[in-house]
Amino acid sequence: MERLAIRIPPGSAHVASVRAFVGAVGRRLGVSEETIDDLRLVATEACAQAIEERVADDGVEVRTLSDDHRLLLEIDPSGSFERPPDELDGFAGRSTRRALIEGLFPDAEFDRERAVLRISVPVTRS
Repeated sequence: MERLAIRIPPGSAHVASVRAFVGAVGRRLGVSEETIDDLRLVATEACAQAIEERVADDGVEVRTLSDDHRLLLEIDPSGSFERPPDELDGFAGRSTRRALIEGLFPDAEFDRERAVLRISVPVTRS
């Protein structure tokens, strides 16, 4: 397994670095552009959730683990995704961000205890 990671300070100005990191790793592994776009969106939302919930005082770490078949993306911390934003209605009692993530990646894992989000996607590395 190959492991790469980036850690950003807790501020929205640094989320662009996460998007670039996820895009670069995905392209190197042969992940489809559509999936890369979805992963970048999810990473952005997870970082924003962590920053807004103030669980990212020490920053947010985005890790990738990959082999010849799968890319695992972990965002730590990612927040709880349990409460809808005050101004928006939640979908089925979940936060809008969680509904978005589950819509794109139905098998996404939300580790509430550790506040880590995990998403696994196939790769087509040659």
